[in-house]
Amino acid sequence: MISFLKSRKISFDSLSEYSDENMMDASNLASCLAPTLMPIPEDKDQVQYLTHTIELIRTMIVHHEEIFPVNDDGPVYEKFAITIPM
Repeated sequence: MISFLKSRKISFDSLSEYSDENMMDASNLASCLAPTLMPIPEDKDQVQYLTHTIELIRTMIVHHEEIFPVNDDGPVYEKFAITIPM
């Protein structure tokens, strides 16, 4: 989950930047992503845990720069990591 959010931070930042036009602020993005990224076990209270999960994902989106600082020495996530020599 962390690598997914780290690799997608630019997309989420762009989406939430235009939330006045697309209605996808950090809370709406988190509501869409939380059930998939952090599913709640069947034996737990779905409403209570989902609320906390949404808040956690929203916080990660809002504070992505502090959580995932830009580090030029770190790994680079690319869509296609395999290069084929020509």
